[in-house]
Amino acid sequence: METYELPASLWAKFRCVGPMPYSLQSVNNRVWNEWLPKSREYELAGKYNIEWYSPSGMPSDKDYQSAIWIPVVEKR
Repeated sequence: METYELPASLWAKFRCVGPMPYSLQSVNNRVWNEWLPKSREYELAGKYNIEWYSPSGMPSDKDYQSAIWIPVVEKR
């Protein structure tokens, strides 16, 4: 395992609910193909993103929770 230190950022956080991997893939697709290209307020600020997976529940559960975080900056 390696540790990376990311610079301080403003993060757009997207909640994913449902069985894995579909829920995460579905939200990820919408973030990159819908939200980010159409956002009038924000643009991508880095070449990385964070995926968060809940330590509770089973990934196959219909209410399993995960999240996608992407660094953003306000558009000028």
